[in-house]
Amino acid sequence: MFQKSSSRLLDDPQVQRFLQALVGDRFGPEGPDSEVDLASIERWAQDGGRTVARGLCELSANQQAADWEEPRPCPDCQRPCRGAIETRELRTRDGPIRIQEIRCSCPHCRRVFFPQETGATVDSPRLQPGSVDGGHHRRHGRRFV
Repeated sequence: MFQKSSSRLLDDPQVQRFLQALVGDRFGPEGPDSEVDLASIERWAQDGGRTVARGLCELSANQQAADWEEPRPCPDCQRPCRGAIETRELRTRDGPIRIQEIRCSCPHCRRVFFPQETGATVDSPRLQPGSVDGGHHRRHGRRFV
């Protein structure tokens, strides 16, 4: 799991080098000149952020499928089943991505299954941060509605 908070992440030298490379690729080694307004920089940064987010999703999801040759138990009969890679396009908040998933086939049950978890888990974030207290929410010790 990624451990750094977003504010500390910006202090990371590797992240700073990555950001400098992006700015250098877009505006040159000196950065944007004085004729580039902040709104243009912001639009470019938001587009770049969505591109990076899509790339991180694709890379992370595809790494999950790296061990596709390892047999997986069938959810019905528990017999080991061979896997193959299937690529599909998904829509994310940041745009479409193409991911590789393990697709297993059970010859005994004549069933196809995808062993990766894609639903909500115990560790999924809550929709509303804080805790519920008598119908009111609390965050950082303060009550809000």
